[in-house]
Amino acid sequence: MTDIICGVDVSSTHLDARIGRAGAYARFAHTPEGVEALASFCREHGATLVAMEATDGYEKKPFALLWAHGLPCAILNPRMTRRFAEAMGVLEKTDRIDARIIAWCAEAKAVRPTEPASQTQQRLTALVVRLRQLTAVRTAQTNQRRLVDDARVLSSFEEILALVARQIRALEAEIAALIAADPLWRPLDAAFRAIKGVADRTVATLMAELPEIGLISNKAIAKLVGSAPLANDSGGSLGRRAARGGRANVRALLFVVAEIVRRYDPDFADFHRRLQGKPKKVIRVALAHKPLVRLNAKARDARKPSPQLDKPDSRSPAIGRSEERPSLDGLWRVRKGPRPSSPAVKRRGRGTGRRPVEGVLLVVKNSHPRSGNKALSPSGEASAMPRSVMSPVTRRAGVTSKAGLAAFVPSGATLTR
Repeated sequence: MTDIICGVDVSSTHLDARIGRAGAYARFAHTPEGVEALASFCREHGATLVAMEATDGYEKKPFALLWAHGLPCAILNPRMTRRFAEAMGVLEKTDRIDARIIAWCAEAKAVRPTEPASQTQQRLTALVVRLRQLTAVRTAQTNQRRLVDDARVLSSFEEILALVARQIRALEAEIAALIAADPLWRPLDAAFRAIKGVADRTVATLMAELPEIGLISNKAIAKLVGSAPLANDSGGSLGRRAARGGRANVRALLFVVAEIVRRYDPDFADFHRRLQGKPKKVIRVALAHKPLVRLNAKARDARKPSPQLDKPDSRSPAIGRSEERPSLDGLWRVRKGPRPSSPAVKRRGRGTGRRPVEGVLLVVKNSHPRSGNKALSPSGEASAMPRSVMSPVTRRAGVTSKAGLAAFVPSGATLTR
């Protein structure tokens, strides 16, 4: 069944609504009463989704109120809808036409509803935005004070700066308490701070303005922030790959963090040296991309429970009496060949100090991001690289017991935890 989409063009004073590409049209006031009337209009025409553009924050109130009325909403990128209109040959632009284009674009793109953020997330975002605004005010006032000599005017600057400093401290304390009280943000905070250069402002900004961190791939997060070079090739022509768009506030902080990290992290310092000779902007973006990837990996690890790599302690009464089947997930040691002390080794003249070839087999529940569903077939690959990490075995292959893992290791090898 095709969804009926209501496109809404949002402005500061009114809301223009259009049902589909050629359906009913109406205009409502940008007030709680107007949004209620818009909700009744959508129900009357059987709309199952309301689509609107991001409009400098003016869309936030109708978005939240429509969700409260039980109508799913989706937020579209204004650039996408404008390019879509041009691609469809619609060069005119009015509020009524925009509402039609929004509904048409949402239908063509098969957009899904944008879930509203939680109250805690909204509060953290509001605090972080206000903190950034006050920081900008403090910077501007400090710079202006340097050019003033009059005592009366200087006292005015001191009063404003004292007030701003007091409010900044209060906001920082409130943000820290909010993060410490949340069961998800608390481990993310600890994970982020493991990277040198990441402090309070960076942690708060990442959680408030980049809630997707740790949930998507490194390439996707880089494109979302705007630090990923976009391909611009055609045939034999290799165009200049520029990074554009994204979340500017997060990217600006990453520039600062990358500059600090490269001073203390040898890996970053070596990476910076290898980039010498390239344009300065390319170096800055590349350096900012690197900590973002690490932060995304840290967040991914913090969001999932740690794998149990060791055997349960049988001395624990709760674990000892458990009748649940032990998990196969984790690392298994693969040993191939006779033990060093066996007579067979001594007869071959290899001595007792030679170790057998070993490897590690990783068993995971889902597909590994690099190897997909492909598991290691029985072969001698493990003996080619001592202490190697063998390809992961996904639990989707139907492995439910230790005996089932034998098909994924070389012939004659033994498996131990």
